[in-house]
Amino acid sequence: MSTEDSGTRNRWWLVAATGLAVFMAQLDVTIVNVALPTIEHDFGTSTSLTEWVVLGYVLPLIALSLPGGRRLDRVGPERPGGRAGARHALTRAAIAGSG
Repeated sequence: MSTEDSGTRNRWWLVAATGLAVFMAQLDVTIVNVALPTIEHDFGTSTSLTEWVVLGYVLPLIALSLPGGRRLDRVGPERPGGRAGARHALTRAAIAGSG
């Protein structure tokens, strides 16, 4: 097996991982949108306010995916995986702990 075949195979794993991440983000947004009527009722807010909150949640996810993809193109698929996962886990733990 040549190094070119190995590099192509590694890139497909990166594409699959990115596709899975985008799918999970979309699924998360779909779940939030399904729960909007209950959120509106429980908090006594208007539809427009809850839509703005969802937009404020989704926009950073979309905005960070573009520079993240560019960085992965420059660095390559091997290096950032572990550190990115660790940063994500620590960020989630910090958010959960502050609430």
